Amino acid sequence: MTGKFVSACKEELKVRNCGFAHLPAEEFVKSQWQTRTKSIFFLLYRLALAIFFTGVVINSVVVAVERGEFGKYFIYLTHWGILLCMVTSIKGAILVMIWYFHPEYA
Repeated sequence: MTGKFVSACKEELKVRNCGFAHLPAEEFVKSQWQTRTKSIFFLLYRLALAIFFTGVVINSVVVAVERGEFGKYFIYLTHWGILLCMVTSIKGAILVMIWYFHPEYA
């Protein structure tokens, strides 16, 4: 049992599996409920999510600066979590936007 687990882990964790050759690539830009390749609703959802998290980060930074506590801003894991949510949602919105407007994927 352990031998199968170790061999499966060795096979999965090879360098060639860490690249950008995931097929199908559209899994990164489609939601699971989509039937068509492109969806304006999913694009708007991703944009709204990115705008929301960007607003939350801006608000939390402004509040920290107003209170004079910006030096302690990065101590709290809550702020790190919000920052990571913002980065992830912005990246997702950019990917979906590229997928939606690129003529190759029409």
